[in-house]
Amino acid sequence: MNEAPTPIAEENSRYHLIDLNSLKIKKSYNFKEYIFTVGLIEEKIIFIINENENFFQDSKNYDSITKDIPNLKASQDIKSIYNILIALFDSNKYEIKNDEKNQVKIIVKTKDILGNDELHDIILPKIELDNKNKIRIMGEKIKDLTKKVEELTKDNNEIKEKLNLLFELYNKNKSQKEDLVKQISKQSNKFYNFQIDSNIIEKISEINFIFEEIKKNLVSINNIKLIFRATKDGDSITEFHSKCDNIKNTLMIILTTSGHKFGGFTSTGWNSERGKDIYDQKAFCFSINLNKIYNIKKPEYALHIQSLDGRPSFGSNKYVFILQNKFLTSDNNYVEKMTDYKGETEYFEINGKNKNFKVNELEVYQIS
Repeated sequence: MNEAPTPIAEENSRYHLIDLNSLKIKKSYNFKEYIFTVGLIEEKIIFIINENENFFQDSKNYDSITKDIPNLKASQDIKSIYNILIALFDSNKYEIKNDEKNQVKIIVKTKDILGNDELHDIILPKIELDNKNKIRIMGEKIKDLTKKVEELTKDNNEIKEKLNLLFELYNKNKSQKEDLVKQISKQSNKFYNFQIDSNIIEKISEINFIFEEIKKNLVSINNIKLIFRATKDGDSITEFHSKCDNIKNTLMIILTTSGHKFGGFTSTGWNSERGKDIYDQKAFCFSINLNKIYNIKKPEYALHIQSLDGRPSFGSNKYVFILQNKFLTSDNNYVEKMTDYKGETEYFEINGKNKNFKVNELEVYQIS
């Protein structure tokens, strides 16, 4: 068995600093602000009270306990006495009181010969560290702090060097500055000088490819304005037209209940003239899930307004997608094989290869 750690307190004291890991058998109990541990080391039962971070003080050996508690026979082996004490603690037949300034009293209940409860006190002195040991522990903490400061200083100097290098590269010329700004904007939720307020799009980077397509036809993009949101403004065809008609450069984005995100852009805009096709040579559709653009093939059939009830659709001969009235609850919104737009490699791929869809959210934005 390993030797107990060398005492740091005075040699004639029976209270020594004990490394908790030295206890061969141990069990800990919580009571109020105290954590005390009962354990075996060599031929002693040790009571330990937490007083500092790493070291603990023994308070009683088992000879003293057998005198305090007559039911514990001195003739019993140390493990038997230990197990009796553990059984008492496990069954909550004890309480702890802080009777005096530097004492903690454990009151243990045992049974006498007749089976009556007996109360026995075990006094555990709370020994304070002397100034010498306090200074030693403080010195160790100062060393640790000094080491951490040195490490932080080193890290800080390395960061400064890297920052200086970045600033040198940044200041080389104007074109490098612009490239850096673009790279930073692609990694953020901002696209140049605007943000998008959307229940569908989590990051603007999701739809950067759409804005790149829009920029081919617009000189610049300065603002994105939400003009219609189905869950807020309603999902009837009438409500859609009241908010979206006669507005140029609008972007429609749909989120289906199955998680597909797609839509279309029109530079001409919508109207309520039923049974009519709308010409738009700049229109295109897109799939956010596939990160794919479907450019216009037949501009004369870019958009269509249904003759019966004015339902809007991208495409006329075959609808890229068409909305039903009350499209948030309808299961009959659907897509078809593309004929007026190009780029489809598999039927219905814009909707995950499914024909019908139910709308979870629909948003329309004005681009300016």
